[in-house]
Amino acid sequence: MFSRLMALAPQPVFARFRHLGGQDVKAAGGTAGIGPVMGTFLVATTMIGSGVFLLPATLASVGTISLFGWLVAAAGALLIGLTLGLLSRVSEGGFLDSLGHVLGPSAGQAAALLYAAAYPLVNAAIALAAAGNIGFLFPELAVQPASSWVSIAFLALLVGLTHFGARQVARFGSLTLLFGLIPLLLVATAGWAHFDPETFRAGWNMSGGSASSALFQATLLCFWAFLGLETASLISRQMRDPQTSVLIATVGGIILSTIVYVAATTAISGMIPAADLARSTAPFADAATRIIGPIAAILVAMVAAAKALGTLGASQLGGTECWLCVQRQFRMTGVSFTVANPILGLLAAIVVWATASPTLGSQYGQIIGAVVVVTLLVYGLAGIALAIARPGAARIIGLSATAFSFGLIATQPSETLLLAAACILAGLVPALLSIWHQKRKAAAPAA
Repeated sequence: MFSRLMALAPQPVFARFRHLGGQDVKAAGGTAGIGPVMGTFLVATTMIGSGVFLLPATLASVGTISLFGWLVAAAGALLIGLTLGLLSRVSEGGFLDSLGHVLGPSAGQAAALLYAAAYPLVNAAIALAAAGNIGFLFPELAVQPASSWVSIAFLALLVGLTHFGARQVARFGSLTLLFGLIPLLLVATAGWAHFDPETFRAGWNMSGGSASSALFQATLLCFWAFLGLETASLISRQMRDPQTSVLIATVGGIILSTIVYVAATTAISGMIPAADLARSTAPFADAATRIIGPIAAILVAMVAAAKALGTLGASQLGGTECWLCVQRQFRMTGVSFTVANPILGLLAAIVVWATASPTLGSQYGQIIGAVVVVTLLVYGLAGIALAIARPGAARIIGLSATAFSFGLIATQPSETLLLAAACILAGLVPALLSIWHQKRKAAAPAA
């Protein structure tokens, strides 16, 4: 067993942890944190919209066999969600703090670094999704460099909102979730009246490979839509009664999202032939056009853009908390919430420019595979930590989550793994520089 982390900066209550614009977190929200209901919406809004509006087109290249990919991904997400919720009970702070407490400094620092390295990529991808819907409304903004500027403007907007505190982000996310559910619920309900079983069967396996390889590929793509399931566990210090609220919010958010995902994407795959769906830049708008007419495409694009912004706000909040956890893991000081928040936004903007591609779809595809692999590494470590910290059913849940995470990574192509490795290396550079600086500072008095 790794040595336990004994020197984490003490965090007795989140209200004494950091200040937002001169106020602590509790005062900024006006009440003692986020409850389980709002937490459920916050978890759901972090997931719904982080790619689901583009996923039907991506999954069409795999085939309608992706229905089973959704089910496998949802089962894995529930295992991981339970793991993170239970792990967050081990010590004060988010699940990353608990992971470091159980496995020791090295494992805690590694997990925090992996997570921190992924967040700029995640936020860049979400901003691109929002910009894509704006480009559908205004075609002149759908090409480079205009689409990059729109993405960066959205990043700046949500950095500003996050500055005002967690409850403001949660309120905005809950509001955009309600609007964002409109096209999803429309397709998930009325879309079934236009469902053609022959269209669904004809597109069963479009990957060109075996059914098993198509299933693994679909599961990874589907799991991207569940990223964000850890939001409540990550910001547990800002949850009211986190011992129960974190678990309720996590599981509730996953179940809500799964129902919407499966119903909507299965319906749309039976409405539009796979070849046509794979070429679509706005699959839900195309489906809505078939249900209620051409004007629906405009409305769907508008609410999809709003939903992506709600997702971006929740992800920006979670990412900033993650960066502060990295600071605690490395026993550093000097970076506050108000500093980490805009730095994260700046790095996401750099990712947008660095990955600029001729099409939005290819740029989006560069990012999400690496993000999923990196995040699954963290989930795997969390499962190991829970198995060590808790006996009985919790241990089985933790080991199952680890097996799912590492098993899914092992099935991925080398290109995806190479991109993930590059992401990890990018996160290691500042950490190694920080360690070198601390050692040099510690050795200075003796020189």
